[in-house]
Amino acid sequence: MVDREDRLTAPTNESKTRKPVTSTPKTHKKPGPQKGARRLAPDPVRDDDPDDLPPDDRYTVDESENLSDEERVAIFMSPNNQSALPNLPEIPGFHTCWLTTSSKSDTVASRLRQGYTLIRAKELGPEFRAMGVSNGDFAGCVMINEMIAAKLPNRLFQKMMAEAHHEAPLFQEETIRTKIDAAANLLEDRGSRLIEGDAMLDLAKRIPAPAFVR
Repeated sequence: MVDREDRLTAPTNESKTRKPVTSTPKTHKKPGPQKGARRLAPDPVRDDDPDDLPPDDRYTVDESENLSDEERVAIFMSPNNQSALPNLPEIPGFHTCWLTTSSKSDTVASRLRQGYTLIRAKELGPEFRAMGVSNGDFAGCVMINEMIAAKLPNRLFQKMMAEAHHEAPLFQEETIRTKIDAAANLLEDRGSRLIEGDAMLDLAKRIPAPAFVR
C-alpha cells in the first residue's frame, strides 16, 4: 500500500513521456520604411575649414566694384538697407517706381505698353546691383521678391497723373454741378431757391493742373 506522501512523489508514466515545455523568445524585426516614405540622404561630412569648401560666387564679395570700406559702411547705414522695399534713386528725366509681377489685372506687360521701362541693375548704385536678377524673364533687372523696379519718362508721368488726379475728378465735379443746377432751377420754378455753401460754388471750376512729384 502506497501512502499519501509516496503517491505525490512517485513518478508517473505521463511525467516520464511528457517533454518539458520551453518558450522560444520572440524576435522583433525593425520596421522598414513605409510605402511612399521619403528616404533621407545621409548628412554630408562637415569640414570646419572654410578654405576646403567649394566656392560659390553668390556668397562672395564682388571685388570688381573696388568699393572702399567707407563706401560699404555707407551702404550698410543707408535707410534702403533697413527697408523691405527701398526707395529707388532719382533718374534724371524719369519717374521711378516699383511694379508688381503678381497682379493679374495690372501686369508688367500692360505697364510696358503705357511707356514704362524696367530698370537694369547696372543703371543704379552698388547697393542695388546685388538685387539684379541673373536669369529668367527679368534677367538683369532690379527685383525684390515679386516687385520689380521701373521708370517712366517724366512727360508721360505728368500727363498720366493730370488725367487721373485732375481731369477725372473735375469731370465728376461737373456731373455733380449739373445735378445741383437742375435742382436749383426746379426749386426756382416752385418759388423757392437753393442756398449753396462756398465749397459747392467752387465745384467744377477750371484751374490749371499742378506739377506732380514722384
